Amino acid sequence: MDVLSKLLDKAAGQRKFGYHPRCKQIGLTHLSFADDLMVLSDGKVRSIEGIVDVFDTFAKCSDLKISMEKSTVYLAGLSHTTRQEVIDRFSFAVGTLPVRYLGLPLVTKQFSSTDYLPLIDHIKQKICSWSARFLSYTGRLNLISSILWSICNFWMGAFRLPRDCIREIDKMCSAYLWSGGELNTSKAKIAWAFVCKPKEEGGLGLRSLKEANDVCCLKLIWRIISHADSLWVKWIQSSLLKKVFFWAVRENTSLGSWMWRKILKFRDIARTLCKVEINNGAQTSFWYDDWSDLGRLIESAGDRGAIDLGINKHATVVEAWGNRRRRRHRANFLNRVEERLVLSWNSRNQAEDCALWKGKENRFRSIFSTKDTWNHIRTVSNKVAWYKGVWFAQAIPKHAFCMWLAVHNRLSTGDRMTLWNMGVDATCILCNNALESRDHLQHLFFHGLANHHQQRLTQLAGSHCRFPSPLHFAGDDLHSMARAKRAQTWSFSEFFKSAYQLDR
Repeated sequence: MDVLSKLLDKAAGQRKFGYHPRCKQIGLTHLSFADDLMVLSDGKVRSIEGIVDVFDTFAKCSDLKISMEKSTVYLAGLSHTTRQEVIDRFSFAVGTLPVRYLGLPLVTKQFSSTDYLPLIDHIKQKICSWSARFLSYTGRLNLISSILWSICNFWMGAFRLPRDCIREIDKMCSAYLWSGGELNTSKAKIAWAFVCKPKEEGGLGLRSLKEANDVCCLKLIWRIISHADSLWVKWIQSSLLKKVFFWAVRENTSLGSWMWRKILKFRDIARTLCKVEINNGAQTSFWYDDWSDLGRLIESAGDRGAIDLGINKHATVVEAWGNRRRRRHRANFLNRVEERLVLSWNSRNQAEDCALWKGKENRFRSIFSTKDTWNHIRTVSNKVAWYKGVWFAQAIPKHAFCMWLAVHNRLSTGDRMTLWNMGVDATCILCNNALESRDHLQHLFFHGLANHHQQRLTQLAGSHCRFPSPLHFAGDDLHSMARAKRAQTWSFSEFFKSAYQLDR
């Protein structure tokens, strides 16, 4: 493929076929992935003949002939006469736009329900393929986080999914978690928004798709402002930015696709998360980038400040260094700007400017962290005191999940079942004396039925380990148990196992 790639580039350089109008500036002739090859041209008959000649030359060198019958040509922006001439002269199959590639729809207009329907169907097929397996809550949770979320991340890496699409996916995943393959939405024990919280905040550690969707858009912005060495960034710079700084592009621009305009709307969030470290000053906007402790100068000085300073709004820092103008101003802020400009000039070097992104502990680094960005933009809840007492390292996952339900008082106990079925007998079947509830079962565990458990745990953990009685699920008891010695792992395991068996 490397030989064919060089032959195509050489032929385009020799004008044997014309570049695609949007690809000439970056010299892009083709895209290749695995055994697929996508050749881009101006669509003229002469250009297609030149491409076919390259294929023939490659076949003579490598003995690998490209099948014309299995190849597809996509035509757009051509006159009806030219289009018909191409169809008549070549044996390619004729495709229609938009087209799906690598499972993703290549569309320029905003996503419709038809566009994201394949994603919904893919997730449904996955869930249906698991319906024959008897899985615990934890097993289903692992499938959601490892497989279904990976499928969604693949799509969100390229597009911003509509809210209706995310709502439908959340609905299916919630139904699968709580009811299995039957996808019964009425069996949810805890709201999905609460499930999609970190474990230390009382959730199950899943990331909200809406928040992950936002992070993916911010990651695309990071690739643009950090001048990442990627074909996509080069195309953005040559076709959409056109020597204009990313921060200065109008939000209502007519250039680009709907996805480009979505990215532009995330600039307000991105501004709070990025800075620039000045080195040679050649790639940094003097007015729009945050390169000094004064922030983005255009926000403080405005258009009038640009006039008073005598520095063009599209100037780089290196251009501002070489700009001749008076150095003292009536406005104190402009004098401070001049001071920062002198300081940056004195500390300049030959390295390229470095884009920085806010990471852990609000420190700016030269790398993008999905996790840290998610923590910066999400709605943070208070940490719960008991999470280490439920999600400790040696816990059996299905037992820990059941204990998590118990903490939230969502076990299928008699007092809860009477809420949706008044005819059910809610009397405790263990003592036949009281209303069955979470707290009642816990009381029995520590005072009645589980004396042999306590004796066994005391023997294993030692007499110094005293278990709270009664155990308050919503209080600090689980937290205090989590701080105890490793030997108390046995107490957690036995207690969780009992709660799990009772819920079943």
